[in-house]
Amino acid sequence: MNDTVEYIFCSECGARCLKGSKFCNECGTKIDDAKMQKESITKDKEYDLKGVDLQHIMQETSFIKASSIRRLKELTGIDLEDCRKILEEPYRKYCNENADMLEEKRKKEDDISKIRRAKEEKVEKEKVACCPKCGSTSLSANKKGFGIGKAVVGASLAGGIGLVAGNIGAKKVRVTCLNCGKQFWAGKK
Repeated sequence: MNDTVEYIFCSECGARCLKGSKFCNECGTKIDDAKMQKESITKDKEYDLKGVDLQHIMQETSFIKASSIRRLKELTGIDLEDCRKILEEPYRKYCNENADMLEEKRKKEDDISKIRRAKEEKVEKEKVACCPKCGSTSLSANKKGFGIGKAVVGASLAGGIGLVAGNIGAKKVRVTCLNCGKQFWAGKK
């Protein structure tokens, strides 16, 4: 770590200026001593980045800012907040140079999220039971069970295997629409 540089913030535009400045380097507003005393002075540190190429880190992490910050911390040992400050200017420059591409990428991500939402809504809609005839969700369900009549007839015609015939159709649910009266089996379209 090298020398420490003290800064003050312009009361008009908020730009960072060197502590002894008479005018803001961004908007040109005169910085008088009274305002200077009221403003907070921050100390920015100059770091030895150990030959680290910030542009390479940004590319390596696919220009994901949080990942770049963590990677810079791994390489240099500088704390996260300072890594964020170090990468702030390179990211601002990158965003300015690639504004069109970033806008197009954002639009694609919006389109993808719209498609994903539409699919999720469709799946949710399909989960709701409704009448295939009128689309009503006012339904009544009746479960069909073991038929003793079928078992007796089956036993007399086919012997012991006929008892099994009494179980045919058991555990099926017959649904009736309360709006139009249509009856259908649950689970079939």
